[in-house]
Amino acid sequence: MKKTIIFVGVLSLLIVISSCNMFNPSSNNNSAPKVRTDVNIIDPYGNKLFVEGTINNSPIKADKNGVYIEAKINAVEKYSFSEPILNLFSVSSVDFDGKSVNITLSKKSGKNIGLFRTADGNLMFYAFGYADTPYFQIWLKDRLSWSAQVGLNDEQILLAGGWLIGVGKNSDKIRLSATLNRSPNEIYAKLNIPTSVVPRIEKVEVLSTK
Repeated sequence: MKKTIIFVGVLSLLIVISSCNMFNPSSNNNSAPKVRTDVNIIDPYGNKLFVEGTINNSPIKADKNGVYIEAKINAVEKYSFSEPILNLFSVSSVDFDGKSVNITLSKKSGKNIGLFRTADGNLMFYAFGYADTPYFQIWLKDRLSWSAQVGLNDEQILLAGGWLIGVGKNSDKIRLSATLNRSPNEIYAKLNIPTSVVPRIEKVEVLSTK
């Protein structure tokens, strides 16, 4: 009888301890804070971007607090991008200041169009070298989550929605509170269109100026 009481007491104690997850290593690991190193990918105009890729073999990720990797590092040994950011930009510098990885981009010459994400999850639009063909439209494979209109300069306006982004002639019929004063040869605009995945470009059509 005494042994039975001792056994029941020990069993009850084990049940209480187990309910506190003391014997559950995975639970303890999940509650531990993750190692985080912030990443700043900065375009020539000061915009912070989220570009998928890796730094020291750790995937580049993003959340509400910005872009980061889940790793503790002492230096940037290698990096790569899986999005075509290097079609438009070259990397001018890469450094680690002890807290953050900083990757600075510089514009390449030539004619090119690109869509990317900002660090806070909006769509970033670039069009370089289109001064000789200032009106064009970009057909997308993926539908935009929202619509936007932006005055680029006195002559150009950007309209985006559905499966299309167009740069056309600014009209008095479209009232805009302000324009970005962009050069027709160097257009960049942060659009108020949230996106978790960058929409893929199907084709670019140049529109006649006649």
